Amino acid sequence: HKQLRMIVSKEVKVGAFMVSALVLLYLGFNFLKGIDFFSSTHKYYAVYENVDKLAESNQIYLNGYAVGRVRKINIQQSRNRVIVEMNINADITLTNTSVAVLNGDLLGGRFIELFVSNAGEKINPRDTLKSDVAKGIMDLIAKNAEPVANTLQTTLKKFNTLLDNLN
Repeated sequence: HKQLRMIVSKEVKVGAFMVSALVLLYLGFNFLKGIDFFSSTHKYYAVYENVDKLAESNQIYLNGYAVGRVRKINIQQSRNRVIVEMNINADITLTNTSVAVLNGDLLGGRFIELFVSNAGEKINPRDTLKSDVAKGIMDLIAKNAEPVANTLQTTLKKFNTLLDNLN
């Protein structure tokens, strides 16, 4: 009887150890993904035509400070749009004039930047924010390169005319 109690005791200890190890593994994995279990968040949505490689668990920033994460991304193929579900800290107050702007850095990482205005009415969790897409670096280069290319083309034509006259 004493041996049976000792065997059960060892099995219970190993079982408890395994359960606690699995719980710690789950919490650690989600911590590395950036999910904080101890802060309360509210769920909001934004709709885009193209999310340009935005991924789940990407950051959401307000004034350069991380205030949330992208939770889920769903595509509505019939309407040709993408719905982004966002978890944003509960202490952030959003209004109907707030905008969720899809943005990125030079290395290709994507994030959502919130622009919050005090004007407008407060919106509730699970509401949809206005959305926009920031101009990328390639758009800026293309916009600034066009006048330079036109000037260069005009200069080359004048240079060719000058060379033709010298001949």
